[in-house]
Amino acid sequence: MAESTPSSSSSSSSGAAAATGPKMDAALFVKRMNALLSHWRGNKLAALWKDADSLLVVMGSGEDDNPYRKTNVIQTWFLGYEFADTVLLVTEKTIYFLSSPRKVQLLQPIATAWNAEGKSELVLLTSEKSGNASHFERMIGSMKESHKGKNVGVILKDETPGAFAKQWTDALSKEVGTEGSITKVDVPAAWSEVLSVKDDTEQRNIRNSSTLSVQILSKHLVSKIEAVVDEGKSVTHVALSEEMEALFQNPEKLNARLSKDAVDSSYPPLIQSGGVYDLRLSAENTNEPLHFGTIVCSLGSRYKGYCSNIARTLFIDPPEEVGAAYKVLLEVHGAVVKALHGGEHTTAAMARAQEILDKHPELKEKFTKSCGYGIGLEFQEGYLLLNQRNDVVIRPGMVFSVVVGFHNLQLKKPHKDQKRNTYSMLLSDTVLIKEDGEAEVLTAKAEKKYSEVAYFLEAEEQKEKKAESTKPAKATNGAAAKPDAKGKGKSETVIVNSRTRGESSDKAGSSVSNAEDDRKYRQEMEARHLEEAERRLAKAKGKVTETDPKASQFSDNSKIVAYRDPNDFPSEIKRNKIFVDMQREVVVLPVYGYMVPFHITTIKNASKNEDCLRINFATPSLTQAQSDSPDRVYVRELTYRIQDQHSLNNSLRLIKELRKRATQRESEAKETENLVEQEKLILSKDRRNPRLNDVFIRPTISGGAGSRRSTGSLEAHSNGFRFSTNKGNPVDIMYKNIKHAFFQPAEGELVVIVHFHLKNGILIGKKKITDVQFCAEVMEGSQGLDGRGSMMDRDEIEEEQREAEHRRQLNEEFRQFVKKVEDMDAFQNGPKEFDIPYRELGFNGVPGRTNVFLQPTVNCLVSLVEAPFFVLTLDEIEVVHLERVAFGLRNFDIAFVFKDHKKQVSHVNTVPMENLDDIKDWLKESKILFYDGPTNLNWNRIMQTVREDEEGFIKLGGWAFLSPESDGEDEGGDSEDESDFAEGGSDSGGSEPDEEYDEDEYSEGGSGSDDDDDEDSYDEESEEEGLDWDELESRARKEDSERGHYSDDERPTGKSKSKRSREYSDDEDSDTASKKKRPAPASSSSKVAPSKTSSSSSSKPSSSSAKPSSSSAKPSSSSAKPSSSSAKPSSSSSKPSSSSAKPASKP
Repeated sequence: MAESTPSSSSSSSSGAAAATGPKMDAALFVKRMNALLSHWRGNKLAALWKDADSLLVVMGSGEDDNPYRKTNVIQTWFLGYEFADTVLLVTEKTIYFLSSPRKVQLLQPIATAWNAEGKSELVLLTSEKSGNASHFERMIGSMKESHKGKNVGVILKDETPGAFAKQWTDALSKEVGTEGSITKVDVPAAWSEVLSVKDDTEQRNIRNSSTLSVQILSKHLVSKIEAVVDEGKSVTHVALSEEMEALFQNPEKLNARLSKDAVDSSYPPLIQSGGVYDLRLSAENTNEPLHFGTIVCSLGSRYKGYCSNIARTLFIDPPEEVGAAYKVLLEVHGAVVKALHGGEHTTAAMARAQEILDKHPELKEKFTKSCGYGIGLEFQEGYLLLNQRNDVVIRPGMVFSVVVGFHNLQLKKPHKDQKRNTYSMLLSDTVLIKEDGEAEVLTAKAEKKYSEVAYFLEAEEQKEKKAESTKPAKATNGAAAKPDAKGKGKSETVIVNSRTRGESSDKAGSSVSNAEDDRKYRQEMEARHLEEAERRLAKAKGKVTETDPKASQFSDNSKIVAYRDPNDFPSEIKRNKIFVDMQREVVVLPVYGYMVPFHITTIKNASKNEDCLRINFATPSLTQAQSDSPDRVYVRELTYRIQDQHSLNNSLRLIKELRKRATQRESEAKETENLVEQEKLILSKDRRNPRLNDVFIRPTISGGAGSRRSTGSLEAHSNGFRFSTNKGNPVDIMYKNIKHAFFQPAEGELVVIVHFHLKNGILIGKKKITDVQFCAEVMEGSQGLDGRGSMMDRDEIEEEQREAEHRRQLNEEFRQFVKKVEDMDAFQNGPKEFDIPYRELGFNGVPGRTNVFLQPTVNCLVSLVEAPFFVLTLDEIEVVHLERVAFGLRNFDIAFVFKDHKKQVSHVNTVPMENLDDIKDWLKESKILFYDGPTNLNWNRIMQTVREDEEGFIKLGGWAFLSPESDGEDEGGDSEDESDFAEGGSDSGGSEPDEEYDEDEYSEGGSGSDDDDDEDSYDEESEEEGLDWDELESRARKEDSERGHYSDDERPTGKSKSKRSREYSDDEDSDTASKKKRPAPASSSSKVAPSKTSSSSSSKPSSSSAKPSSSSAKPSSSSAKPSSSSAKPSSSSSKPSSSSAKPASKP
């Protein structure tokens, strides 16, 4: 006799077994055992538990391979595995497990975790080959001491084969039936109620199972049937079923991170056609060939033991009455799903179905006996049967398989093909009741609309024949053969052409139907989005409005101090010479003979042109300046002429260096300003922690584009990941701070990636980073160009084989790491699971500066291979606008508008036009509202308008103005909206780079300065940098009109070329004359004109010098107001002197 307790030591052999065996999830066991005890103790006297004083679950030898037996299900629910020859006894004070030595060792962690809570005791008893009489006696004694000691709850219908189970049954039978002994009560319904509400882990497993079912049905089974019909092949139902069943045995073919141990089929896939149908779960496939008429397909997947179910019906050339019956079935299906709401009763589902069927008596008698059942570890939970008799309250967390269908309907008008006269149809989906009580269809991505499941081949053949009849008579390979009863001889690619975006003559017709589908989809989504927007607006009311960070830059200038006292001026300052104080970060400039200090933070940039030095100052916008003070005057720029090139270059270099230093310091302070303090990493000493070795981190820890990559190991601990290198400097990432986690295998890429998109940025080096990834290369990215190579070269073949094997090993290593991390309970506090990009749905585009390959995932749109990484969360998107969608264009752009209207619109430009339909389908599947239009829009102006009056924006219909249908209403009127929001010139919203991308994010010492590295660089754009666009445009238009330069729409008519030339010459003369009346300018932009007597860096500004901003320390009378002569307009390359001293109250 042996009893194992948490404190007892184990042998080395048992420890080895535990190390190699399955790992118990102790926390999950404790959670579920508490749920059982709470339900049992709270409802012990109820009809479900039948006054059971103890609960008994006996597992036999495991010879019965039925995974849906209640006993197997209970063990899987508690332990995650099935343990043969094991007895579980739950009494009032003690819980017993009696099993073999190896299983007892595996159960040790759950005993330790349970006993640590101290609510009751969990005892592990080790069975012995010589006999277990003492163990049986102890457990039966505990039964008698538990509560009244009379009734033990069992599952009578589950047989327990095997010698061990027989020993226990014989020992217990001695106490059953005698006077005052124990009585067995059957309690399967009580266990079903406990198992009916799924926790978060169970829901996640069912979601994965549903995704697997959808993938196999849509991408494999339906595609296979389409190919068979297209090619006119003869394939039996059994062969199709076996081919689909093989996918469950080889899940790697599904392009998913799935292991054989976790994936299985719920039942053999069922394919039925040819007038013989059986809609029961016990139906079997026949050896009859697939008939091209009505085809019923159903299959189910299991992921970690949790089931899902899906069924669809395909129609080949269906008569109208078949389509009418199917549309009724769709209506019934929708009504049943809608009836599954938290708080409702299960009988409501059948009642809603009957309400619809009452209008169609000929279909009512052919309807299935129920509308579905509960699903989970058991494929069919009878406790949650959806019929008229079973009355159970629906609760959040329950999962149903909705199954509706019509069996053996008869065509009213007989068909020449006898097998078409009898037909059936079936629809099934897996539905989860969410926390808010609403039903979510987990298998909704498998299309069931009539337009998607009906194939009209005869119409296609008639079109082809008609087209052939108009051509000269000659033999062609494209002629359609006359179909036989089985549908053979159908013209090739009929189905494929009807399903893809092709360039056939039928494209126009399909475009019309696609446009109609888009219109209906938009109508559905617009109403939903308006409701969501109203809720967000109501929730946002009363919150403090965030201040504009740019406004705060100028609101408090008292913090900017150059020198507190004139005595603080450096002694090195010389009169009328520019001086740069590197220690105080001040530039001292001569203004009217006074040396005026300007703190470097007030200077925007500096540039030169020939012998002129131009300094631009940071000034607020007109609106902001008016709000600060209407009397305040800001200096926009100062220009000095310096004849000594050495002094000019030296002054420019020092100003740029100082500006770069200040900008870098501000950037670093800004990076750390909004950092959220992370919790400390709790290190786990368990050697079995998920771990990835020899991976490198991006961005690098040291920072800088040229820095060496940081290679180390990534390990999952109790509450986060740690990346460690030999040089120290670990990087910790908390699970709670991970917003999205991605796993991208090396398929078509040179690296395999684990990527984390964080909620709050962390410091890596000196940068705040929100995207961190860990990679391993499968091969070198460079190739030699000196050799031509040969397909028959043995060395090259072996090298390719090694690379393929290395790729497979890395993918598998990363896949196992991801799987182990997902199984950790602590990881459920973060993203819960890793997203895998769908490469087959990917497309090229330009989200920033370079063209990259973008791939959708379940929750995001990502580009993870090249930096800067692009991660777009789909739940944060409010609307998508497809721009430049017009005939003849090869590319289009995508604008993503966020629900948070303060965020800048995100753009993906230059997307190939052939991806348009796929992107629309993806947006529909993701339930995202989208519009398309022929032009780019000015999103900066649109979003500004929306932010100014969000409530009015919603009342006017929200984003409905983007709809193509809304354009037709205003046709013929003035396109005022178009002029306001249509994109043009420099206001382009579509060409703006991603604001979040820092060009120096992956390079060391990035300053973010506007300065060029080349000190001599100068262009017209930098010359005009002191003006805003409105002023530049206004001035340019005025000067062009004075010179006789006109745009195409402004050009005057009726004037000869000679007259225009004469006018131009007169303007030139008058302009020259006006120049002679002015003081000699310092340069083409006469902002501050120094004296001719200046030498070296000495400068004396003219009377047009500016009044310094109040943000800089200035002596009294150190500046003068601009003279009246400076207000005259200058030439086309000049600017009025008055612009350098411009009151904030005037534009």
